[in-house]
Amino acid sequence: MKDLLVALILTAAGVIDLRKRQVTRITKILLISLIPFGFKTINLWGAIIAIPFFVAAYYGGIGGGDAKAILILGILLCYERAFATVCLGCTMFAAVSKVIELVKRQRDLEFPIMPYLAAGYILQLILGVYIT
Repeated sequence: MKDLLVALILTAAGVIDLRKRQVTRITKILLISLIPFGFKTINLWGAIIAIPFFVAAYYGGIGGGDAKAILILGILLCYERAFATVCLGCTMFAAVSKVIELVKRQRDLEFPIMPYLAAGYILQLILGVYIT
């Protein structure tokens, strides 16, 4: 049930990010509200996943809301599942954004990352990367 809720929240966040280019507070609050369900102290190690994204946000590579959402996902999913989600999502992000840049023949376009994180989460569920 928790997996379905996380998938729905991330999918909604992806749609909002596509339209408005922002990760809303309600998205982060909804994800935080799911942390107590099945929480173990080892889940806190998942926060390590967000460090590169906070560095990128500091230097203007991504928005702070994206980094915060990834931090929350890291704690919510634990390290292994969060790592799989972020790796799958970022791989899709890199591939799709590169294709779009080549087709449009423009560089330095801005792309939302939340739709790819949602797709990465759903893909890691399908592939069975479910380590608890």
